[in-house]
Amino acid sequence: MTQDALNIIRAEIQKANNILLTAYHRYDGDAVGCELAMFWALKKLNKNPLVFNLNMNKQASPFKFMKGFESIEYDIKKLEGCVYNLIITFDSGEFPDIENIKKAVGNPRVINIDHHKTSSYYGDINWVESARAATGEMVYELIKFCGVSLEIDIAIPLFVAISTDTGRFTFPNTTANTFKIAGELMEYIKDLSLIYTQLYCNKTLEELRLQAECIENLRVEKDGKIVIVALSKEVFKKLHFYPEDFQDYIDMIRSIKGVEVALLLREENNKVRASIRTNGKVDAAELAQRFGGGGHSRASGCTFDAPLDSAVNKILAVLNEFAF
Repeated sequence: MTQDALNIIRAEIQKANNILLTAYHRYDGDAVGCELAMFWALKKLNKNPLVFNLNMNKQASPFKFMKGFESIEYDIKKLEGCVYNLIITFDSGEFPDIENIKKAVGNPRVINIDHHKTSSYYGDINWVESARAATGEMVYELIKFCGVSLEIDIAIPLFVAISTDTGRFTFPNTTANTFKIAGELMEYIKDLSLIYTQLYCNKTLEELRLQAECIENLRVEKDGKIVIVALSKEVFKKLHFYPEDFQDYIDMIRSIKGVEVALLLREENNKVRASIRTNGKVDAAELAQRFGGGGHSRASGCTFDAPLDSAVNKILAVLNEFAF
């Protein structure tokens, strides 16, 4: 599968000149890292790439330090009249907006590169390997297969993609191959402390206050096996802050002793988005799929078209069906 996918995708890249790189909604380290690594690789192949993340909150993103981040476009109106020969999506198990994006740039073919077990295979070409620790592993292989030599501007985003999606190499999806790739990337990065500082020692007061709100709103169920944080839009208005990525917040509550399922729900644009993390006894992807979402066995998400309290009650009711 991997070799066939690499051959097909390389051929599509060779035929294209203007290439749009994108991801859906949750612009985490794996998604943004893959986009920026591929951006610089395509530049080395004399292509004309653009990273486009619809409605991305660039100011709140923790990935601003990576070279090329400043050029990410997020307003679909800026795409109107532009013609792209190919779209490549990364780390996106679903992509409801893909047809609108295609329409804006001349309806090119779509390549979907992903590692979610619940991928909806929305691309014209789908390279999906759910056993991968991160989509960044796949992009690393693609870049090398295309004959592009690694350099620091490619190595840093790939390392960010892999390290963040493996929980700093602690999640069960981490393999010997993950470390092998990371080791090669380190040959170009040299000073890992620069990345670590930017990602984990660079928090704003707003981020710390949001952590405090998570703790203040913590709810415990099933003798401590379930923890829930539900954040209303009033919380974000009070803080004047809405993060682009909630991974640090959901991981914080999952780290509580005895927790099997951690849920973080927040109001966003008249909907409720839920992040789900588990410690192995509950399949997070299976739970998310019950509400039209998806993801991985231990990390997933879904969206509710319902009030916040109702969304919490719905997910708790389904959780009661799981034995743990």
